[in-house]
Amino acid sequence: MPPTTGEGSQKVFPISSLAFLPEYPTQMNKRILPLLAICALAPFGSASGALLIGFHSFTGDTTIQAGGSGTNYLASGFSGFYDPTTGLNKTATGGSSDQTYGNITVDVSTPGTNNGYVSMFAGWFPILELANNSGSTVALDKLLYDGTSSPSATSVTISYRYGTTGGFTDLVTSSLTSTYQSFSQDISSLQLNDGQTIQFRFAGGSGGQLDNLGVTSASPVPEPSAALIAGGLLAVSALRRRRP
Repeated sequence: MPPTTGEGSQKVFPISSLAFLPEYPTQMNKRILPLLAICALAPFGSASGALLIGFHSFTGDTTIQAGGSGTNYLASGFSGFYDPTTGLNKTATGGSSDQTYGNITVDVSTPGTNNGYVSMFAGWFPILELANNSGSTVALDKLLYDGTSSPSATSVTISYRYGTTGGFTDLVTSSLTSTYQSFSQDISSLQLNDGQTIQFRFAGGSGGQLDNLGVTSASPVPEPSAALIAGGLLAVSALRRRRP
């Protein structure tokens, strides 16, 4: 429907046309709509710092801690938990004091000091779980943690699995010393589809201690609302392209 001419020769567009999507020129619409969709997925209002989940505060009991509990961090569109599995795997005092996840400082969460750590003993393998409910696939980047061993040196073997059942696949074994060290394990070969869950298991010998556990993505994650807006704009673009 062509625009009509109203009083004073002012162009009046049909009510069905969005104010920012005029029907003319058509070629400009075809270019603008996909650009608007890309802008909707830009990292505005996203999980800044690319941290998806972070645990740095432990309560000193055997209960499972949900992601985002207390001062721990959880990005929007994700869920997860820390599970001590068996035994008293959490201690309420002590821990790393460098206030970073591994060797990375993020702008969404700063680990405190003297607020607990994860204790590892033979047969006690804590698990960190992360579930993606963001509406899109996420490329993972780093698994972060601080580690030490007391009173004697030991090591920690980290493994992963998709889902909550079945065997684990080993990622890396790290040697722990008597002072806290920062670790940043590359997991860029892994991705997490929408609706998918991944678990990381920390298996160590007696005396192993971990703190400031975190998982990051390769890039900031768009909020679910941004993904919906982008999808809507692309759908409108496709429909307008099909019009004669």
